[in-house]
Amino acid sequence: QGAAQTCEEISMSTLQDPVTVARTLGISVQQLAVLRLRAAGPRFLRVGRLVRYDVEDVRAFIEGQKRSGTSNAAAIA
Repeated sequence: QGAAQTCEEISMSTLQDPVTVARTLGISVQQLAVLRLRAAGPRFLRVGRLVRYDVEDVRAFIEGQKRSGTSNAAAIA
């Protein structure tokens, strides 16, 4: 699924609350909020005052965190 999900696709998918996502990522809810503020975490939806995460966006975020080494590629150049 691409970035342009329709409302039907989102409503049919599982939306997770911050507590569930933080537990999945192994971080605190506060750390997840900081990632959200820095636009560095999984994509999220805001419905009124509620924050929700599409399970596919959480999976994509996790996949994007995979690394083959500990060094920073930019530092090598």
